[in-house]
Amino acid sequence: MRDIPILLNHDHQRIIGTWRGDGIAEFLPDQRITKDQLFNIFGGAGIQVLEWLEDETGEYVRKFQILEFSLCPGAGSNANNG
Repeated sequence: MRDIPILLNHDHQRIIGTWRGDGIAEFLPDQRITKDQLFNIFGGAGIQVLEWLEDETGEYVRKFQILEFSLCPGAGSNANNG
């Protein structure tokens, strides 16, 4: 199975990471994606964070695994908007 690019805002010029066929995804080294951002994007998925980077500005997800998808209304970025 081929790798699938992770894009920022549907922009094919802004690849921020790669999702591999084994369910593991990894962000590029220059990306700063917080756990909150990750769960807002993939809110309908079961996610396990495998690697993160911590520096003086915060904690950022580097690598994660998608364990399952649950397709349901209200999941994802709109789930916390009431």
